[in-house]
Amino acid sequence: MAAIDVKQEIQQQQQQEVLQLLDPQIQDYFKKELGHTQLTSVQKCTIEKMLSNFDCIVQSPTGSGKTLAFILPMMHILLKKKEKIEQSKEASCKIIGLIIVPSRELVNQIFQLCKPICSTLEFRIIRLFGSSGARKKRMKLDIDYFKGNCVVVTTPGRFDSFISQHNQLKEYLKFLEVLIIDEADKFKDQDTRKRFSFFICSVLSILPKQRRSALFSATEMADKFETKVNELARFGLRNPIKLTIGSDDIIQMNKDGKEGDEDQEEEKKEIKQEDGSIVTPKELINYYACVPAEFKFLALIKFLKSQHNEKILVFCSNSAQCEYFGIIVRSLLEDDERVVMEMHRKMEGKRQKVLDVFRSTKRAILFSTDVLARGIDVLDIDWVLQYDFPKLSKLYVHRSGRAGRMGRIGKSLILLTNEESAYIQFLENQEKVVLEESEFGGLTMEKALKIKEKIQQMASEDRKFLELGTAAFVSFIESYNRHDTQIVCKVKDLDIVGLANSFGLIRFPKIRELAGRQELTTKFQSRLDIKINEIKYKDDKLEQKRLEMEEKNKKKMEKHERRKMRRMAASDGGGQQKQQKFKSGKMIKGKMTSMEGLNNTNNEDEEDEDDQSSVEDNNNNKQSHQNRGGKPTFSNKRKRKQPEWEQLQKGEKLLKKFKKGKITKTELEEEMDEAFD
Repeated sequence: MAAIDVKQEIQQQQQQEVLQLLDPQIQDYFKKELGHTQLTSVQKCTIEKMLSNFDCIVQSPTGSGKTLAFILPMMHILLKKKEKIEQSKEASCKIIGLIIVPSRELVNQIFQLCKPICSTLEFRIIRLFGSSGARKKRMKLDIDYFKGNCVVVTTPGRFDSFISQHNQLKEYLKFLEVLIIDEADKFKDQDTRKRFSFFICSVLSILPKQRRSALFSATEMADKFETKVNELARFGLRNPIKLTIGSDDIIQMNKDGKEGDEDQEEEKKEIKQEDGSIVTPKELINYYACVPAEFKFLALIKFLKSQHNEKILVFCSNSAQCEYFGIIVRSLLEDDERVVMEMHRKMEGKRQKVLDVFRSTKRAILFSTDVLARGIDVLDIDWVLQYDFPKLSKLYVHRSGRAGRMGRIGKSLILLTNEESAYIQFLENQEKVVLEESEFGGLTMEKALKIKEKIQQMASEDRKFLELGTAAFVSFIESYNRHDTQIVCKVKDLDIVGLANSFGLIRFPKIRELAGRQELTTKFQSRLDIKINEIKYKDDKLEQKRLEMEEKNKKKMEKHERRKMRRMAASDGGGQQKQQKFKSGKMIKGKMTSMEGLNNTNNEDEEDEDDQSSVEDNNNNKQSHQNRGGKPTFSNKRKRKQPEWEQLQKGEKLLKKFKKGKITKTELEEEMDEAFD
């Protein structure tokens, strides 16, 4: 006789009851279009509360289905309000739904997910996100595109800019029924809080107060719910309820800060997560490994080789590092025939294409910055490897949460140096994340040197790769100096030379954060056999540009030297005359020198000639001043310097004319040459 899990049957029955609350068209979308059969905990809970006229603050694990948790109830609410909305003829467009997310990748992801159901319900779905250059022109959206009943998915910066450019958008927003803010904790980060606060205040002043609102994140929006009512009011939450979901946990609070939901005690299975900690999915296994700094990149290569059939996402601290490591890994694993890609914020025109390829490829390696740390759904990622720990410690789980999504087993590994081992305890204390230790065997100096020499050989053959490696290392140190775990991991404690060797650097670069640490340059063994100045670009266009710049700089230096020599020659004329008179025992500043013994080799006739001419000059100068009614002063003795001062003054006047655009650069150079000739 087969055993029956009564509790599981009750849960499934409850989920079906909640699903029945939705309109049949939305149920069909959920089951047929998306292929789902059951709601997740966060979906069940959010649908139930939003349809009961609560404004929800939802904290749920990464990969638990938060996106559908707001799309499903949102579409149901909009459908029920559709007839009432269409009765109003005030505007040609009505923005009835607004979803605000922090990145363009999330905009695209939610847009694609909403598109089928919006088409079915006859809503127009519009996406707005920032772009630049040629892409900005291609993605330019005309206000005329806003027609009928619209649902807008956008980033805050782009939406704010669009409102300021098109004032009629404020009229369209008066019909808003549902506001969703996804990854809401992102907007409370120190670097984005001020901008987002200004945005949310300006937007909320436009939106109608009678609407449903919901905030979603993997971290708590407030430390203590009961003390943050005013802060939540800034988001326009009128009847707020807080839902914290961890695996099967549901913790709810009403406006008074009291726990709610009569079924709460029955539904608890795990330990409640409190005090702003991140809720981690139980399907995610977190590992860490500590290795010597010099072996860190070797450990990465060893790991990638050992997981040759897996889809792996590798997080790095900066864009140059992603590109640099991507090139090296492609070279070292060329026999593996795996797709190796890079993704970062600077490649905005290509990011979606890279993400699509990564999604559709079974065996792939993607090096990424934190641009992929939040919200992005790639369901079949087997491993997340964090080569550098994140700028904000709470991003650790956002990163690792790219694996282990929607009930699928996932694994995460953070690679640390021996000097960073305290980071593990920090994560456990601050983020309530427990990690298991993993060990790397077979890491030897011989293997590390072999990889280092391979990287240096690649750098000696292409100047672009050489510059990329230097930029990657410098950016890594700069980023390390700004993370929020300085209490346990400081730059001064790192094995900098070991890390530089793991990057395969040929020369140790100058880094502002390491200023004054001369011992690093001494300890680092530079490859003196490689002449950096002789390394060429593989790209012919870049090499041609480099040669042109070198020739241009060479000419500038030669021109500068010529001008310098002219100035020296002009100033030395008076100096040599003065020196000659000094040696001959002339009168200097009214005093006779006694240096005759030093000039025994001089011709006496020449001395007499000089003496006579000097006396005549002095007499002429004195007479000149007396004729003008003035007394002889020390300025007469500086008259020899007058030509030099005149030249400098003339040069200064010419430069002022050039800056004001009165003369061209060619005219300036010609005049300067004449002035100093």
